[in-house]
Amino acid sequence: MKEFVIISDMHCGSRFAVTNTPHNNVQKAIKKIWNGMLDELETHTLTAGINLGDNCDGVDRHGAGEYNDTSNILEQVDIATTLLDQIPTKKWFVVQGSPYHTSQNVSSNALVARGIGADFGEELVINVDGKRFHCSHMVGVSMASPAYRTTPIARELMLAAINEKEYGKYDGIFRGHAHYYCMVRFGGSMGVICPCFKGRDAFASRRTLAMLPHIGYCILQIEGDKIQLEPHIYSLKGKELVNEIKI
Repeated sequence: MKEFVIISDMHCGSRFAVTNTPHNNVQKAIKKIWNGMLDELETHTLTAGINLGDNCDGVDRHGAGEYNDTSNILEQVDIATTLLDQIPTKKWFVVQGSPYHTSQNVSSNALVARGIGADFGEELVINVDGKRFHCSHMVGVSMASPAYRTTPIARELMLAAINEKEYGKYDGIFRGHAHYYCMVRFGGSMGVICPCFKGRDAFASRRTLAMLPHIGYCILQIEGDKIQLEPHIYSLKGKELVNEIKI
């Protein structure tokens, strides 16, 4: 059996995201989940790690850096590479993130990929003994209702099926970006929007209660024709999620 851990949307540098040295309740709660993941992964023999981008939060242009612990991209890259180096695998695949957080030239995700010796691209197809998985970052996000979260990733599966003659068959399609977990299956393939390591930030707070982040990771297991995805999903609660004032 071959096993892969899937990590997405770490947003290192943000006050709301995973970091080496937590400074607030949100970061402490997320770091506890991260450490729990490391303990869990010690019981697995990982073939590789799959990273779906937005490892760094970027300079926070809209907030002028107000919501970052650090807006220095090299410091953010150092945080991300240090955290990813804790995961017990020497092989990594990393894809580009969203332009707002990542930038293009130079891409912080490309720097993280170089730091951990990963294969890097805007999109990557990972072929595991003939089973093919398409990995990229961007996917449509449901801002209105969780009831519609399956639509964007199901659309990706449909487009892959329609264009199978050109692309070949994809057994799995993996995306990040949305900060929630969602999975659909049809036609023998799976489509997965993977969870994140960032809490409910200022962007989410200004919009809708639908934007509840799912913190966590996924483990992909492949053995012959059997493909299994094991999600590890956690939700923040109380003061880790919103600022509640008691009188």
